[in-house]
Amino acid sequence: MNGIALVFGTEGPYFDLSGNLVTGFNATVQNALVCAGTNQGSDPLFPTRGTTLLADGTSGKMVNLGLAQTRANIAALNVLSFIQSTDSAQNADMLQDIQFQCQTIKDQNLAIAVKATSTTGKTVGIVINQ
Repeated sequence: MNGIALVFGTEGPYFDLSGNLVTGFNATVQNALVCAGTNQGSDPLFPTRGTTLLADGTSGKMVNLGLAQTRANIAALNVLSFIQSTDSAQNADMLQDIQFQCQTIKDQNLAIAVKATSTTGKTVGIVINQ
């Protein structure tokens, strides 16, 4: 799997159009992150793609870290299900687990730490304290 690199910078996410491609499990993780930020039901080709994270955040369902974590856990399950159901059977590095851990809520921003693990044991993201 290959894709245009999506860079998550301090100014917000942007596409790296310089020709750098994301490949392998990193591309799978990038697709999972895009899925997490997509409003559920907004993709006409893949109606099960996306989560309710944005809608939950704008409708007052994440007023503290506990409620935000509950919504993030549901989003992680939705992302995992979607990625696993659409990934190629020939992919040797499939997504086995993805975890979202809410770090901070400030103003209208929620910081979420992400850890993704492949079926071969490769981990991308940060170490999440449990």
